[in-house]
Amino acid sequence: MLELMCSHFVLTLAAKQGPRFNVRRDINGLLSLTGRHLVWPAAVLQRLREFLGRRCAGNEAWKGVEALDGRTLLERHGVWRGPYEEGTLFFYLDEYAKDQPKDLLSVLAVTRDWLTHALRKQSTLVEKNIDALAGLLQLNKAERALLLYGTLARYQRDLRSLLVEFKVNNAPEAYAAIADIAGVNASEVGEALRAGSRLERIGLVENLISEHNITDLATS
Repeated sequence: MLELMCSHFVLTLAAKQGPRFNVRRDINGLLSLTGRHLVWPAAVLQRLREFLGRRCAGNEAWKGVEALDGRTLLERHGVWRGPYEEGTLFFYLDEYAKDQPKDLLSVLAVTRDWLTHALRKQSTLVEKNIDALAGLLQLNKAERALLLYGTLARYQRDLRSLLVEFKVNNAPEAYAAIADIAGVNASEVGEALRAGSRLERIGLVENLISEHNITDLATS
């Protein structure tokens, strides 16, 4: 469940960035976190299969790939084993993204929507604990969200590394990005992350940095 939540968080961030998110440049970083969860629209899978047929012509491991139906293609070549396994389609996605970036954006959007639906049905122990703590300490929605996102970043090292790639021009821009996902006001996020904030005073966050040092979402 926590892995699903990490994937959902970063895919939502990517979607919120809009045209600033460069799928050609950033697809491999995203795959490290989301590769095992990708949901493939049939039309995209068909075009990818045709691409792989051309790209891997003469490669015995990919012989006959152009004739495979979508399910068989995913069973044989769509199991996540890292980005550098030549027998999987993930090895070629950075090339495919250069030709068909909209297809990859579609995959990421469909996966995000699927994760949104799946996560609505379940609640993790982490979320229950945060809710209990928030009720006891009377934390607001922004503070709750920051505790959850911080927990996810601690749980999944790749998530924190990936957040470094989400660049911002200033602290307010970073606060707005987080607030947009959490459904709160950006000023509440800024207040929760300032030095001397309630979260810092009660020891729930530490090592807060000054606003002028915030250059990406990992430092916010």
